[in-house]
Amino acid sequence: MTTAPIPSWGRLDAGEVTGMLCSGRLQLGIAYLILLVAAALPLTLTTYLPLDDYHNHLARMHILAQDGADPVLNQFYRTNWQVVPNLAMDLLVPWLAQLMPLEDAARLFTGLIFVLITTGTVALYAALHRELSWWPLLAFLFLYNRVLLFGHLNYLAGVGLFLWALAAWIYLRERSPLLRLAVFSVLSTGLFFAHLYALGFYAIAVAGYELAEAVRRPGGMRELMRQSPAALGQFLIPAYLFLFQSPTAGDAETFSYFGLWWHFWNKVRATHQILLSYHVWFDRLTFVVLAGALVMALALRWVEIDRRMRLPLILLLLVFLALPQALLGALLVDFRLPAGVVFVLIASIRPRPGGVPFARAVAAALAALFLVRMGLVTERWHAFDQVYDRYLEAIAGLPPGSRFVTASAQRPDPHEALAPTLMYVNALAVIEKSAFEPMVFANPRQQPIVVTEDYRLLASSYPWEWPAAPLEKLAPGLADGGGDSDRPEGLLFEYDFLLLLYPRDASNPAPALLEQLAVTPRFHLYRIRRSAAAGRHPATAG
Repeated sequence: MTTAPIPSWGRLDAGEVTGMLCSGRLQLGIAYLILLVAAALPLTLTTYLPLDDYHNHLARMHILAQDGADPVLNQFYRTNWQVVPNLAMDLLVPWLAQLMPLEDAARLFTGLIFVLITTGTVALYAALHRELSWWPLLAFLFLYNRVLLFGHLNYLAGVGLFLWALAAWIYLRERSPLLRLAVFSVLSTGLFFAHLYALGFYAIAVAGYELAEAVRRPGGMRELMRQSPAALGQFLIPAYLFLFQSPTAGDAETFSYFGLWWHFWNKVRATHQILLSYHVWFDRLTFVVLAGALVMALALRWVEIDRRMRLPLILLLLVFLALPQALLGALLVDFRLPAGVVFVLIASIRPRPGGVPFARAVAAALAALFLVRMGLVTERWHAFDQVYDRYLEAIAGLPPGSRFVTASAQRPDPHEALAPTLMYVNALAVIEKSAFEPMVFANPRQQPIVVTEDYRLLASSYPWEWPAAPLEKLAPGLADGGGDSDRPEGLLFEYDFLLLLYPRDASNPAPALLEQLAVTPRFHLYRIRRSAAAGRHPATAG
C-alpha cells in the first residue's frame, strides 16, 4: 500500500503545491470521499433511520428542540439540563433542528459520526507513523456494526472524538506541558460531555501509551514523570464534574454481571459485533476471514503493530474482559468497547513497505466487500422505511396529546429479531402528535429531559421488557380471551392507544375493549375504548 510523508507546516511554493496535487494524496482524498458517500447512502434513503434506540433518541431531540414551545407536549415532558456525560446528540441535533427538519438534523449527526470516526482513524495512523496511507480507509468497513444498529449514537460520536484526541496527544507529545495541559483539558472535558465511556477508554489508551514509551526509551521513568502532569491533569475537570456535579455518579454502584458462563460468552459475541448487521452468517464468515487474514499478515510480517500501541491495546482488551454487562445505569457496556477499539487497532497497524503481496487485489476485494455490505444494509433499511411509513399513516388522523403504550404479543422469532426492532416506534408519535409514551428515555441521571410530575408515576409503572411489555402484564387476561369483562383491569387502560408488536395473527384480542385501527404483519394499532377506562390512573383521569 502506498504511503506519503506528511508535509511540514512551512510555506509551500506553487511547484510544491502542484506536486502534492499530482501525488497520491489527491487519489487518497478522492477515494475517501467516494467511500464516505457510499457509507452515507443508506442514511439518505430512509426518513427515520431503523436503529433500535433511534426513535427514542429522536423523540428526546424533538422535546429539546421545542424547549417548552409546544403546550400539548409540555404536559408530559420538560427539559432538565444537568451535567450529564452523555450529551453529544443532545447538544448538537436540537440546534441543527432550528435550521432544518429534525429527521435531517439527526441524519446529518449520524453522518458526522462517520466522518469523525474515519478521519480520526486516519489522523491516529498519521500521528503514529508520520505518513499518509490507504490502510486506515479500512475503517469504513466497520462503520456499520451492531453498536450502530443498536442506536448508541452518543457513544459512537465519543469514539470519533476519542480517536482525534489520542491522535492529538501523540502528535503534540513533545510540546510544552502547559500547552498540552490546556489543550487536553478542553478535549477531555468535551469527551466527558460526549460520552463517559469514550472518555474512560481514552484515559486507558493514554496511560498505556505513556507506560509503553517509558519502557521503550532510556531514562523512561524520568520521561514518564515529565509527562504525568499533563497526562493526569487533563482529567481533573472531568473528574470534578462527574464526582461533584453530575447526577450520573449516583449510578456508580450500579453494575451487573450475568453469571460467569454468560459473561465470557458475551465477550465472544461482542467481539464479532464489530461487523454484525442483519445477515448473520455472512457477517460471521466475513469476521472469521478478516481475523484470519490479519493473524496471517502479522505472523508473516506483512504488517506490524506499532510498538507503542501494543500496551494500550492490551489494556483495553483486559478492560473489555473485566467490564460488566451493565454499568452506571446503561446496558450492553462491554458490547460497545470492541466497536471503538477496532479503529484504534486499524490505526496502530502499518503495512510494511512492499510487504503485502497483491496489495491492489487485496484493496479491491476489501472495497468490493464494503460495497456488498452497504448494499445489504440499504436493502434492509429501505424495507423497514416502509414499515415506519405504515405506522405514520396509522397515526396521521389521531388527536394530539394522546397517550400511547407499546406491548408485545410474543417475542419475535430469530429471523425477525435480526430485523430493526420496533421497540420504540411509538416514540414517533411524540414527534408527530405531541403524544405521551412511557418508554421515552427521560432518566434525569442520563438524559436532559424528565417526565412531568403528573405523568411520572404512570411512566415509572410501565414494566420494561424486550422488545416491550407482554400484553398480559398490561392487561391480565386480555391476551387469553378475557377481553370481554365489563370491568377490565390493568395498566393498559390508562392509555388511549395500544401498539401491539409481533401479533400472532390478524385477530383483535378484545373487540369490546379495543378498536382496531391498523393491521400489518409486524404490528397492530388499537384505540382503547373510553368506556373501558372507568378506573383511570389519577394522572390521566381528566
